[in-house]
Amino acid sequence: MSYLSGRLLLALLFWCALYFLTGYLSLYMDAPVTRVAFVWLPAGVAVSAFLIFGRAYWPPLFLALFLTRVLLDVTLRHTLETSLALSVISLTNALAVAWCVRRFAAGRDRLRSVGVWLLATLGTSVISGVLGGGWLALRHEIDFVQTVWIWWASNVVGTILLTTILMGLRWRSAPLSARQLLSGGVLWLLLCLSAWYVFHQPVGGPRGVALQFALACLPVALMIAIPVVSGNRFGAFSFLCFSIIVIYYSWQRYGPFFIPGLR
Repeated sequence: MSYLSGRLLLALLFWCALYFLTGYLSLYMDAPVTRVAFVWLPAGVAVSAFLIFGRAYWPPLFLALFLTRVLLDVTLRHTLETSLALSVISLTNALAVAWCVRRFAAGRDRLRSVGVWLLATLGTSVISGVLGGGWLALRHEIDFVQTVWIWWASNVVGTILLTTILMGLRWRSAPLSARQLLSGGVLWLLLCLSAWYVFHQPVGGPRGVALQFALACLPVALMIAIPVVSGNRFGAFSFLCFSIIVIYYSWQRYGPFFIPGLR
């Protein structure tokens, strides 16, 4: 029993630390007017944690992530009152997504699970966006429609991005052959080089925006090919590397994802 309790505590600490770290990173990409991050990465961390933990452990997990979210918001962003409200809304959204997957896709094929996960993410993010945007508009006198839109988009992107990576890294598959490792390694190197080349270019560039978007298809195609060739874990790791490159250069105002007017 003590072993299980100790193991549970370590798991909770790991997910809380990951939640805090990704939340801290997200705050660098926030919208100062709406007080909402453009990409809320902890959403994907929370959804992954609820999917991995059994339902019996959801209450302590919810409490641990809730306290982490409150600490993060109070330390870096909001008043205690706003932090408590947004923490409840955000984590309830993540719990709802996990519950929908468990409820409507349990025991079914993986394609159905992914479909339920995507639909639940899109739908529950609307509800949480309305609730969160309504609270912020009421308490801080900011634009309600703009806040709801940013909340929805940031929650959907953060959930899809981090859940795909974390669940992919956890995916158990057969051991890779030397040929698969070599092929995956070559594709991963090409992915990183092509992503760096495309996304470190200034906005527009000397050859125009259209070419930048066209070139962006190359690393995306490589990213899709890697899990086919070398399995889901290698694919998730490659997706993580690609995302780091894209987010970093977009934050520096470079690349096709930072075109003026693109939201």
